[in-house]
Amino acid sequence: MMNWTLLLLLASARVWAAPPAWVADEGRSAFPLERYFTGYGQAVLGSDAEQCRRLAVDQAKSALIQSVSVSIKSSGSTRLVQKGEEASESVSSAVESVSALDIKGLKTEFFSEPKKDRCHALAAAGKADLAAAYGAKSESLRGEVAALVSDARRAESSGDRSKALERYLDARAKLADFQDARSIAALAGGKPPESSSPLPGAGELRAAINRLAERPVKTLEDAAWLLAFGLKSASDLPDARVQVQPFTFRDTKMTSPLSRYLKEALESRLAEAPRWTVVAPKPGQASAAAFLLTGTYWEQAGSVRLVARLRRLEGGAFAAAAEAEVPAAVLAAAKLDLKPENYKDALRDQGLFGADELQGGGLSVDAWTNKGEDGLFFSRGEKMKVFVRLNLPGYVRLIYHLADGKRVLLLDNYYLDAGKVNQAYELPQEFECDAPFGAETLQAFASTDKFSALATRNQDGYDYLAEDLGQALVKTRGMKRAKAGTLKAETRLTLTTMEK
Repeated sequence: MMNWTLLLLLASARVWAAPPAWVADEGRSAFPLERYFTGYGQAVLGSDAEQCRRLAVDQAKSALIQSVSVSIKSSGSTRLVQKGEEASESVSSAVESVSALDIKGLKTEFFSEPKKDRCHALAAAGKADLAAAYGAKSESLRGEVAALVSDARRAESSGDRSKALERYLDARAKLADFQDARSIAALAGGKPPESSSPLPGAGELRAAINRLAERPVKTLEDAAWLLAFGLKSASDLPDARVQVQPFTFRDTKMTSPLSRYLKEALESRLAEAPRWTVVAPKPGQASAAAFLLTGTYWEQAGSVRLVARLRRLEGGAFAAAAEAEVPAAVLAAAKLDLKPENYKDALRDQGLFGADELQGGGLSVDAWTNKGEDGLFFSRGEKMKVFVRLNLPGYVRLIYHLADGKRVLLLDNYYLDAGKVNQAYELPQEFECDAPFGAETLQAFASTDKFSALATRNQDGYDYLAEDLGQALVKTRGMKRAKAGTLKAETRLTLTTMEK
């Protein structure tokens, strides 16, 4: 992660006698969206003013980071898609890097409104400042990568294979960080400076590391060993408590049987290192891990490339990166699918979900399962519990999109009052994984006013949507706010169900 602080053009926090303009327009008048990223948050005042301030400020910070991520996704789809999967991976990695930003210490604008039992917070960052900061960081990292590669080549030429391997591993980690910084700088509106000394690509470094490590990939266990070896060597951590998240297919957030197998293999290999501990998450509790291992896998001609990234859970600082290339023949022998069974249909739905998605507004809704919220998969017979949380009193609607195309209204216009704000609400139903299998989605919507009714039909005790996805989204999101002051929010969980 980039070690720098976002520059904010905000005055010191203070209490206003009358609502400032930014409370009504979420900062757009003071900070035009074409030049700034902004984040707006609200919380219930209640009897604890300091807690209200903290919650509103946290919400504003999260909204600011979300606005940066959305901008990168949008810019990436229009500017970089022509360059193929490498660009898609770059955008995905850049979004992950932004999402992990440590923004502690940001100054915020604050306003307390006792008569309405609300407090408000605003954060803003100039796009030019963001682009400049990441641009400067990318150039610093460029120099570090170039120096490490030169040192590795000298060591290899002189026969010092151990030193050469160490330097190549360090260079690959720095190269991943450099690519993130350059992508974010460009997609935030900056223009990366041209360099007369281009850096080696990830493929060249991967080939050098594989050559020196002398571990050909003949099985998926070999690939897991290479990833674990690369992460341990590049991070050089004396001890680490690591939580392993299932790898996802490209940037879709979808998992597969390969994800499940690879997670188990990686956990086994990581646990072999002295003083490295693999930690399993516990629902509803803060993770005992210090590091989070995430990854993606990408189809290539004749092989699949595995990309692993290790970050600190606190603050999201980048620690190490590793890659392994698995021949197609190895995957064919393992008989593991790379994609969910309904991949094409699920990908189409993702496009509909992303169009006109609700963003910001001061209301937020969180959703998670007993397995967390990212890299989710459930095998036949496993039980799933669902939890939601709001930051303000409001109505909740949950729609579950099954692998066979059916859509179930799990919860509708369920009201969470002020006494339940910022608390986890557990759905009374428990769900058991069964066929048909594939990628499925849970959509959680929240609104300070009731949602418009959806047409449903009852079958086997469940209310299935009797209208298509587009119609349901229009009624739920609304083409505009139902009335002045209505706030809406949404979030999604992507999960994959599969046979044991």
